[in-house]
Amino acid sequence: MAQYTTANIIKLRDQRVAGLIEDVTRGFPLIQNFPAIAVSGTTYNHPNVTADAAGEFRANNAGKTATTATIGSTTVTLKYFDMSMGPLDTQVANADYNGPENAIAVATASSMRGGMGGLETQILYGTDATLGDASGFSGFLQLVDSSMVIDVEGTATAGCSDVWLVNYEQTKLILGNDGVLAQDDVVYGPAYDSSGNMYYAYSQNIGTWAGLTGLKVNGLARIKNIDTSSGHTLTDDHIYQALALFKVGHTPNSIVMSRRSLRQLRGSRTATNATGAPAPIPTEVEGLPIYVSDSCSDTIAAA
Repeated sequence: MAQYTTANIIKLRDQRVAGLIEDVTRGFPLIQNFPAIAVSGTTYNHPNVTADAAGEFRANNAGKTATTATIGSTTVTLKYFDMSMGPLDTQVANADYNGPENAIAVATASSMRGGMGGLETQILYGTDATLGDASGFSGFLQLVDSSMVIDVEGTATAGCSDVWLVNYEQTKLILGNDGVLAQDDVVYGPAYDSSGNMYYAYSQNIGTWAGLTGLKVNGLARIKNIDTSSGHTLTDDHIYQALALFKVGHTPNSIVMSRRSLRQLRGSRTATNATGAPAPIPTEVEGLPIYVSDSCSDTIAAA
């Protein structure tokens, strides 16, 4: 069965933004590669199995003990994510050597690029008041189960990072409105500065409905409290410990980390190889691709 990414669904649903999405998602590997589901409304309901039914051996003419799976229903309420452009001062737009249309296009791309960064950050940190947006949807930080966490035991008060192992079969982004990115026509009209003084500007409404769904167990694993102190930096051993938390048949699909964590992982491989020569930049572990994201924070408080 084909797996559609967030970027692909937006492009498929609205060909007007296909080229622009290709450009503005270039620096956001989660948006480029993370699986997504398009739904017609602004909620998504799915079954959640917390315990399987049991089987048993039985004698001839003896019945099986009745057991049933424990299946609940999970409802994900999508949140509207606004990436609107503007106000763009007409004075600034008209001064563009290539004309105001070029200035509008540049401003629109900038708004969407910043928006994609915000969406990727929300996927990671969700409603955390410091790292995410409390008005948005729950992210990895809220979804991960405590049994799926490896603690590196760094103690930096504002200098820790985390690494995520993600199972695409269990964790997906949900896009509402059939996955269509709302992009209205550019409008021209009055805008107001912080003192209430009016000027004329261009603006454009851009946004989408989004949420995240995932199983707490086997959907995500987190390696936390990675700092820069001796014995508390990222190594392959930490990643293998996290891999061991997933049950057989629920292998994750990717590993997400910051550039600092990638540098630490490379350093650990250099320190343990036979020649002591600098190790190549890591790109995978056990065939799982490593995605480096600037949305991964290196300033998390140890907890």
